[in-house]
Amino acid sequence: MSARSAIGRVVIGIAAVAFPGVALGVALVFILRGVGAFVGMLCLAFACVGGLAWVCVRIARFSPRVAIVLTTLPFLFGPVVTLRTLATENPAAFFIQFVVLALAVFVAWAATRLARR
Repeated sequence: MSARSAIGRVVIGIAAVAFPGVALGVALVFILRGVGAFVGMLCLAFACVGGLAWVCVRIARFSPRVAIVLTTLPFLFGPVVTLRTLATENPAAFFIQFVVLALAVFVAWAATRLARR
């Protein structure tokens, strides 16, 4: 593997974590503007997850599992942060974040399946 190829893989790996994380952060800020804006930005975050998972498998030649973990890592923090709401407050926040995480994993899984064709 050449140095250029290794640097490209590192850049793709960093982008696979950073871009969906930024999109998810923007979606969480947009929840203040209403559910419609939040869902729209969340769809953009899912598009980032799918696109970058495809790029990780197709271009950077990562294994599908590594691509799924890299692209959905930012979505893991939502359920972890809202975990205490299960016992103390309304558990709906945890449930919503868990559903968002499950959808992100599904989108990443589907994108890696398409990339392997």
